Amino acid sequence: MDAIEIRKRSKRKFDTEAQIYENTSDGKFCSRAYSAIVETVNSIPYQSLLDVGCGTGIILSRLNGTSKLCGIDLSPQMIGRARESLKDKAELAVGDAEALPWPEKTFDTVCCTFSFHHYPNPGKVLSEMNHVLKKGGRLVLADPWMPFPMQPIMNFFCRYSNSGDHHIYSKQEMQQILLKTGFDLSNFKHPTNDSFLLTAIKIGGTGHA
Repeated sequence: MDAIEIRKRSKRKFDTEAQIYENTSDGKFCSRAYSAIVETVNSIPYQSLLDVGCGTGIILSRLNGTSKLCGIDLSPQMIGRARESLKDKAELAVGDAEALPWPEKTFDTVCCTFSFHHYPNPGKVLSEMNHVLKKGGRLVLADPWMPFPMQPIMNFFCRYSNSGDHHIYSKQEMQQILLKTGFDLSNFKHPTNDSFLLTAIKIGGTGHA
């Protein structure tokens, strides 16, 4: 499945589910890790934060409203829901994680929760996150996780996913891709037995790839 088709399937899935997302199986799966994600983000003294793949704005709704908060999502319907719930608390945009519409070094924190496995070009997405982060900025990323041998089996079936799923990552894979895109992995844990939550620090630039 090529990158264009993966994006198309992801957009269709989340446009369709936007109005009921919190009650879907995906929404319930993600919700089990929200408290750990918010606790991790709030432990960072951020003044400006971007949520990549922000969905209906659930994470943004739980963050400090006095900071500069922004969010982006591929699905117009999900962004529509986020605007309804967040009002003027956050600046929201419909767009692709591979082309973030903010200038270099805009944010001191970027978070990405349960959307990374949908991205067909993960290195490009992380390079974009690096680009908009200030030096020493933090990346907080949560995604589904499976132990071996379930992970490669699931990745085989991702090839045929109608939901735009692309790849389920191991800790080793995340370490490698983060290092290649200018990040140092500082913490990796499992908030649930089927997800991971990591924190990484921007240690260098990779160019605006």
